Amino acid sequence: MGMVGIFEAVAIVLIGLSGALCYRVFKGPTIADRVLATDAMGVLIANALALLSVDFGRSIYLDVAIVVAALGFIGTVAIAKVLESGKL
Repeated sequence: MGMVGIFEAVAIVLIGLSGALCYRVFKGPTIADRVLATDAMGVLIANALALLSVDFGRSIYLDVAIVVAALGFIGTVAIAKVLESGKL
């Protein structure tokens, strides 16, 4: 198994882990658990996209990974602000 196969395998594992986090998003006992799971899913998907960008040699996947990470961060901060103050 070469380096390409390792990148693909790790990306598949990361995507699988983000799929497992869907349980926590839908069944989380509190809002904080759901927000944390959503943020972790965004990080895992961004990492998987970065690995696939290196693996396939396509920079568009890296651009998408940066957008996913930025939107995940902005969403987490917005939800935290709403939970703290009650308004955006």
